[in-house]
Amino acid sequence: MQSEIIFTGTELLVGEVLNSHAQYLGRRLTEMGIEVIQHTTVGDYWGRMGLVLLQALERADLIFITGGLGQP
Repeated sequence: MQSEIIFTGTELLVGEVLNSHAQYLGRRLTEMGIEVIQHTTVGDYWGRMGLVLLQALERADLIFITGGLGQP
């Protein structure tokens, strides 16, 4: 089973916050036997989020979307 993780938040794109969720989720999914084929980060813009989700639907069996990483 192939998965993709989408991380949302402009704070990630501009380097204000370290994306520690990427490491944690990648490790846990791999331990469960789920292949992570791509990580994508998108800012807080609905149009771009929708486009990223549509693209992920073409690639992966499972899609995880997470945000709310907060401020530094």
